[in-house]
Amino acid sequence: MLLVDKKIFSNFELYLSDKNYILLIIAHIFSFFFENLFIWLIIDIFSPNYLPFALIFEEVCYFILDKIDNHDYNIMGWDLYFRIFLYVISTIGVMLHNEIVVTNICNLGSDTKYFLDLKVESEELFANTDNPEIIKRYETIELKLKDEDDKDAINNEEKENSFID
Repeated sequence: MLLVDKKIFSNFELYLSDKNYILLIIAHIFSFFFENLFIWLIIDIFSPNYLPFALIFEEVCYFILDKIDNHDYNIMGWDLYFRIFLYVISTIGVMLHNEIVVTNICNLGSDTKYFLDLKVESEELFANTDNPEIIKRYETIELKLKDEDDKDAINNEEKENSFID
């Protein structure tokens, strides 16, 4: 029973024959280590939701490097514009998902962390203040009742509540 195929080791003579090949292998090992370390740090410090942003940024960098090196292996002539469009859309989508950019179109931003923190701060301000100007901001305006029956029902309810107190 063979655990290792001999064909795998047949190219090792080529890699180990020159000093430059050995240095390239060591550089590849270190770059792979640092890439995985940075991915682990992104997940540990921020959250796993930020990993797609890093992956999109990596793909954009590879794309730019390929265009700088002038690799012309385009299958279609218009794929450059299509890829740039998809990178822009993907980046905007990831930024919206991670609340880096908050939009309030169609009330999408109302339940984001930013707006919820603003609500908490305003409620804390109201709870801890004696300033009449701040209290006026939180007063409600009672609507005028259309029917006299509704007014009577409210008056009766207030009388019952006053007896309870």
